[in-house]
Formats: sequence, structure tokens, C-alpha cells
Amino acid sequence: MKHQFTRRTVSGLLALVTALSALIQPAAAFAEETETQPLSYEAEYPALEAVRPELTEEEIVTAGDYEIEAGSSFEIEKDFSGMEIPEGKVTVRFHEAKNSEGQDFDLNHPDTYQAVYFVEPVSGHPFYHVKRNITVIERPDHQETGENHQDPSDSESKVEPESKAADLESKTPDFTSIWLYFCM
Repeated sequence: MKHQFTRRTVSGLLALVTALSALIQPAAAFAEETETQPLSYEAEYPALEAVRPELTEEEIVTAGDYEIEAGSSFEIEKDFSGMEIPEGKVTVRFHEAKNSEGQDFDLNHPDTYQAVYFVEPVSGHPFYHVKRNITVIERPDHQETGENHQDPSDSESKVEPESKAADLESKTPDFTSIWLYFCM
């Protein structure tokens, strides 16, 4: 009888240890996930602020925020508009651009993306990275061109509202041809 009681006690203790270990492991993994991990490129390309004392003034790249219209012909890898890059002193390469949800840059999706650029001074001073926000804004619903723009003092402005609506429909630009124009 004593032998059976000892077996049950040991079995119960092992079951308790197993249950506790199952509860403790996820807690440890959760604690690891909440710590901020440095981004993979920050070891080789630290932030500008970290290496600024080791650089000359001519090796510092400044990156201002930039705004573009959705669907425009902006090449994020090659277009450094809004950035001050010293000529011949540094090499700048685009690394990535992601929105707050971690999605890659999409020129057709209005959002704010954080772009990261790698800067390599030609003098051999430390490499670094700079960041800027690129905001993709929606295009206006209608585009005014010289042909479609009407002067309010025009005689057509006195036409009945119903005929104005029909007239506007006939003057609406063909977006397919506009799209093909920008893609070519």
C-alpha cells in the first residue's frame, strides 16, 4: 500500500512539473519577443548620429521628407529628390522603404513610408544610414488641363445645370490614354 502511494505521489509531482514547464516556456519566449531587436543593417550601417563625430561636414547627407502623387513616375531606388548629397564625397544607396505595417513601398498605395539609405564616404570614414519619410498622396479626382479649364465669365457658365453635367461628361479625360502616356 505504501508503495502504491509513493508511485501516485511521484506521478502527481511529475505531472505538476510538466504543467509548470509548459506555462513557463511561453512566458520566456514572450519576454524575448518584446525586447527591441536592432535591425539587421544597423551593425554595418549605424545611424548618422552614432558616427557624426568621425565624419567631416562634407560627408554628411541630409534627407528631408518627400511627398509624391500616387501613380507618378517616381523611382525610389534612383530618385534622391529632397536629399542633400555632397558631390563626389559619398556614395548613397537605397536600402528599403516600408510603411508602419511593414509593407514594402507601393507607388500606387497612398501611405507614409520610411525609406532607409546607406551612405558610404569615399574617404574611408565609417558608413552610416539615414532615414526619411516618403508620403504617397492620392491624385486629385479630376485634372485640370488648358483645354478643360473654363473661365467663370465664359458664356457657357450661364447654361442650364442639366446641360452642364452632360457637357462635363463629354469633356472628362480618357484615363486609359493618360495612364499609357505616363507608362511610356
